Amino acid sequence: MDDKILTNQIEDKIKKAEKNGVSATKFLTPTQLIEAKSFISYKKYDKKVDIKEDGGYIKAERKRLIFINKDWGVFDRNSLFTSLLIEHRKQASIGHRDILGALMNIGIERNTIGDIETKNFQPTLVCLPEVSQYILDNIKKIGNVGVVIRAININELGTRIEDLKEELVITSSMRIDCLVAEIYNISRNQASSMILQGKIINNHKTVTKQDDIIKDGDIITLRRSGKVKIISLEGTTKKDRIKLKIGRYI
Repeated sequence: MDDKILTNQIEDKIKKAEKNGVSATKFLTPTQLIEAKSFISYKKYDKKVDIKEDGGYIKAERKRLIFINKDWGVFDRNSLFTSLLIEHRKQASIGHRDILGALMNIGIERNTIGDIETKNFQPTLVCLPEVSQYILDNIKKIGNVGVVIRAININELGTRIEDLKEELVITSSMRIDCLVAEIYNISRNQASSMILQGKIINNHKTVTKQDDIIKDGDIITLRRSGKVKIISLEGTTKKDRIKLKIGRYI
């Protein structure tokens, strides 16, 4: 989403909250959420209305910003989210990409859908109420798997579970350029070049310095090459290189 479109959307939603009590953005990515909150703070809009962020799941990644009139607005989660359970036969397996692909194929826009949770046997997702019936009416199959989709209470969503494939990486330094080179199997010069091109993101912010130090819990993204989470330091090798456990998002 273009920065101007995002800021215009925020200003429009704040005006609606002041007039009608409550309004909310569509689902924002973590990067958009950071940009939106920075803009709100700069404009001091948080003095005008109460602001909450919610994505349905506990620890949701994609969230809606909710604006509430300080004097009389009431925030009702059930009016802002619909949660859906995707039932299928036990022998089948449905992944995140399968579900997202099925949604895109029927014309659903990505910002009307929040997180999709596939770690449990029966996947769930959260969406805007205005698109839920269209999903229920139009998705009977995901890939080659027959499905039955039904609405559930928002409180049944629970916690979003990160889908990670753990690996051990050996690196000489916790500098961002060194780690990107090791994690994505490229040269350090290539990693440095990608940082200068704005292709590396750490914790949803574009990296601008090659010597930024990475720590446990940081999430690194190389555009078009995937996202990884730094899980923990696992000691050092005999040559004093750092052993690092990472998780690649599947």
